[in-house]
Amino acid sequence: MPSDTMEVTASPDGRFVAYLERTNDLAPIDLEATDTVFGRRYALMVVDLSESGEPQPREFPLPGNYPHRLQWANETTLLVGSVTAVSVHDESLTEGLVGHYWRWLVLEVESGRSFPVFGEVEAWHMGGRSPSTRIVDILPEDPQNVLVSAPSEDSYDLWRVNLATGQGQGLLSGAPDTVVWYTDQSGNPSLRIDYDSDAEVVTLFRQLEDDDTWANLENISIDIYVDRLRRWSETIWIANAETDDVVLVGARPEGRSRRGIYQFDLENDVLGELVYEHPTHDVDGGVTDTVTGRLLAAEVIDWRYRAYFLDPRLQRHYEALAAFFGEDVTVHPVDMQAETMIVRLEGPQEMGAYYAYDIAQGRVLPIGLENIRLSPERLRPMQHRRVRTRDGRMMDVYLTLPADSGQPAPLIVLPHGGPEARDAFQFEFLAQYFATRGYAVLQPNFRGSSGYGHDFASAGYEHWAGRMSDDVSDAYHAIARTGLVDASRSCIVGWSYGGYAALAAAMRQEPQYQCAVSIAGIADLPAFLNYKRDQDQDAYEYWVTSMGELERDEAALIAASPARQASRITIPVMLIHGTADEVVPIDQSERMEAAMAAVGGDVRFHLMLETGHNITNDDRLRRALDRVTGFLDTHLAERLDEFGDYSEN
Repeated sequence: MPSDTMEVTASPDGRFVAYLERTNDLAPIDLEATDTVFGRRYALMVVDLSESGEPQPREFPLPGNYPHRLQWANETTLLVGSVTAVSVHDESLTEGLVGHYWRWLVLEVESGRSFPVFGEVEAWHMGGRSPSTRIVDILPEDPQNVLVSAPSEDSYDLWRVNLATGQGQGLLSGAPDTVVWYTDQSGNPSLRIDYDSDAEVVTLFRQLEDDDTWANLENISIDIYVDRLRRWSETIWIANAETDDVVLVGARPEGRSRRGIYQFDLENDVLGELVYEHPTHDVDGGVTDTVTGRLLAAEVIDWRYRAYFLDPRLQRHYEALAAFFGEDVTVHPVDMQAETMIVRLEGPQEMGAYYAYDIAQGRVLPIGLENIRLSPERLRPMQHRRVRTRDGRMMDVYLTLPADSGQPAPLIVLPHGGPEARDAFQFEFLAQYFATRGYAVLQPNFRGSSGYGHDFASAGYEHWAGRMSDDVSDAYHAIARTGLVDASRSCIVGWSYGGYAALAAAMRQEPQYQCAVSIAGIADLPAFLNYKRDQDQDAYEYWVTSMGELERDEAALIAASPARQASRITIPVMLIHGTADEVVPIDQSERMEAAMAAVGGDVRFHLMLETGHNITNDDRLRRALDRVTGFLDTHLAERLDEFGDYSEN
């Protein structure tokens, strides 16, 4: 579902806050001549925080333009990335055809004047080429110009664009295969990437110091390049540092238990000095200055999100702001310019709400909601609890209860995917989906989950049907003892690894659920490892670490595979899987269905045609969840009718 408010950003001096506000569902390409539609329509809004009282947003009409991206170029100039409709009457551009294309506009906020980067005609010609025009560097030390990469007839070039006129001056010419330009912290071109799609080769060029010469760093295949990006993704890029050859990354060096923020030397490819480490949890990310890219705060999720600013003054303001909004939401800083902090609130009953905090005047101003239709009153609160496992470990669990019906609600246990992922105190779509239909929902962060340090994550290695499943069972029993739920009417539902956890619980028969649902879940561990070995060696090595080795641990892997132990499953099982799933192939569910059918088990299998691992299509997701709720209603009888049918909402 598209956001109702997005692209919230403060000007470099903190005076203005710009954002996009959705006005209706669909935007026409050409209002005069066609009923064709394109995308979602948003209005560009700007708030002037220098106004006294409660400043009111001002809308900036951009006829024929449908804005999607915002970036401040200087204190009073906003760059607006938009899809633009070209009138059928402008035959000089379109030769009588309706067209739409991507371009950037310069908006002078104080005067309201706007015009396209490169001018109308040249922007149209560039809009028909690929790659599209991109903002490379806003040049903070040169507020009259920005650097832009844009396509010419036979190359992808770097331009200096004057913000007063929109006209560009060519700086460097790329090649026909150039796709990306980068600059250093001084705004000087430093790196260029070319991609030969025919040969599937990526070439990296770096400009030599004090020279216009570009050196070919290396030529690598696209597969190796993508593999390198994948491996780099294991180390989280956090922020720029003081010099161009050093960045800040989130990493866990050998011998350390938790991921912290470290300096990383790009020239020598080595990890350097520790900048920040939380005493008990992994660093999840960082808040950066959107102009300089410098680190402002570390982000950590213990049982809920928290930010830790490096500046003690900003930390005091952040903590005061979090106290002001209360415990029902978490406060996420998204932009910080001068004395203006933009924050996004999120919580179990809040999908996202943006506010501007004027530090100098102590004002908190509402900006907009991400979803104006899904009000907090329609959603259910979430409880956080700590549960002790059977071997003495502590884990976080989250319980979402339905509206009070006068009696304990049936229970859905909803283990997360991953398994090195986690749940948190935040808006959880599936939890809210089931809770608003009359079910209590339990989400345990079992051992093997991420965020709690390497020791907690690795404690789940090679224990998929053992200690990890024990933890899920322990969470179930702990909540059952509270009397808040009717544990005699319970089902376990999961997606991806959560789907495996559901099938493993059915196989273990402890606790005794009434049904199990696996969506895109793993069912046969040896077959899955063989698939990963053929598909991706790096991924295979991770899964071996997580599950066990094919040859050495064959007996244990078979014993932990629900598809190899189908005779032990005595409860109804539903399987849902996409035919285009490349993460967990559909043959995992096919094997599970065949194994249960062979022993006379109660199994239902629903194929999702042309669907990948995550069901991103709204209609397909609705159909899948309708099947799940029908299955739950059948096997968790005596559900109260007053909760109603929300399937069409």
